[in-house]
Amino acid sequence: MSLPPLHPWERPEQGPPAARAAELRGLIPTLSTARLTLRAPNLDDFPCFAEIEMSQRAIYMGGPMTREDSWLDFAQCLNSWLLNGYGMWTVTDYDDVVLGFVTIVRGYGDLEPELGYFFLERACGQGFATEAARSARDYGIAEIGVPSLVSYVDARNAASIAVAERLDAKRDTRAEASFK
Repeated sequence: MSLPPLHPWERPEQGPPAARAAELRGLIPTLSTARLTLRAPNLDDFPCFAEIEMSQRAIYMGGPMTREDSWLDFAQCLNSWLLNGYGMWTVTDYDDVVLGFVTIVRGYGDLEPELGYFFLERACGQGFATEAARSARDYGIAEIGVPSLVSYVDARNAASIAVAERLDAKRDTRAEASFK
């Protein structure tokens, strides 16, 4: 999928604002696994985020979305760090190649913090989602102190259900009923 050129708001700032943004990103914890790094997102990650949300891969997440809606979702996930003390990480390999994203967010309408995971098509089927989500889940519970996490998974999304099962998630039909 070829993305259009960047909008002005998608371009990183220069000079002192760039230094301030880097300082703030430095407050977001970096997590490491055997194969992955979960790091603070930056504006250079947005094209990959948009690629996922604008594609057919997003049908289970309310998509495909427009680029503008994807931008708003990206901003909401990043704002979660300021509002809630948890948010989104960019998942990369050890060469800093973006593979996808993992989140602990509480979006509009969410009853509890949600553990989310979404990856570029080229990164699927290799266990990256499970590895990254496990790391984020463990960090969220042990270090941030969230009492529990949910994953709102579309019943048709077999791959996401499989990840949740590998993480020992339990289906909560009461939560499903209240979320609909």
